[in-house]
Amino acid sequence: MRRGRLVLVRGNKKLAESKMPGRPFYQPGASSVEGLPLVLQMFHNHPLVMLKPHWHAQVEVNFIVQGSVHYRMAEHEISLSAGEMCLFWGGLPHQMDDLSDDAVYAGAHLPLVHFFRLHLPADIRRWRMSAGRCRRKKCTSGRCAPA
Repeated sequence: MRRGRLVLVRGNKKLAESKMPGRPFYQPGASSVEGLPLVLQMFHNHPLVMLKPHWHAQVEVNFIVQGSVHYRMAEHEISLSAGEMCLFWGGLPHQMDDLSDDAVYAGAHLPLVHFFRLHLPADIRRWRMSAGRCRRKKCTSGRCAPA
């Protein structure tokens, strides 16, 4: 699909051309994840590119259904493709800074109170809250914890 610049026309006059690229961007604050830290939120949609990092009080789980995405988290980067899953604490600044046009993901923002009630092994809980690394199904960079 070809992406062009949007030109609005009113009558016979052209209005200013949009300077924004053809894809929408994630707007922190427009999402309820930052403002509802005790609510379990689930999603299945086309992700949006984030112009800057954001953080929130939930554990985030993302499963890439189709396409690919690229994250920046703390001091490292990670790329995920269809069939891969990522689990991380949203309190660490993170940003989805690139994605394929066909990207679709599903996941959840799990409030910390519910995360700790899962009765996961203590080492997993400690690692989740301190490492700042993304847990994923397979790792090619050597910087990810094994899933």
